Amino acid sequence: HDCADDFVRAGAALIAGVIGPQVKLYHVSVLSFAILIDMHAGQSTAPLAKEIQKAFAEPVLVQTIPIKTRLGIGIVSWEVGSKPGEALRAALAAAQDSRLSQKDYAFYDPKSDNAHRRAFRLLRDLESALQSGGQLALHYQPRLELVSQRCFNAEIATGLYKKAG
Repeated sequence: HDCADDFVRAGAALIAGVIGPQVKLYHVSVLSFAILIDMHAGQSTAPLAKEIQKAFAEPVLVQTIPIKTRLGIGIVSWEVGSKPGEALRAALAAAQDSRLSQKDYAFYDPKSDNAHRRAFRLLRDLESALQSGGQLALHYQPRLELVSQRCFNAEIATGLYKKAG
């Protein structure tokens, strides 16, 4: 735990060194940070995201252990009246897109966000589907070698079913 805590502190120090004292850094989850940038003050998100990525180009030294890390930076515009929790969730979805695409940063994309939400709902509902009889079915499609008629593999398809009534 000490090493993990030191890693988080080292990462925060690297980010703080890039953004400077005028921008507030928020630690929002175990390995996630957030910053708010005032676009009206002439600050720009993409160059800042690239600078943060550069800060992590070399391994982070934690208790004499070099740790190579890959950031996911998500950028979302703050609309007037947005709820902070929703803006943060959107930024985390964009950060996930950044990690998956292996790009330095990603802007929030509602289509991608819908896919993230759907995947989360499926994972959330999987446990109850497994515990409730008849809601989850697993089917095997054999792959046959036609000459020998030997089954050499199987494709698996799953389906979620709702109980009638």
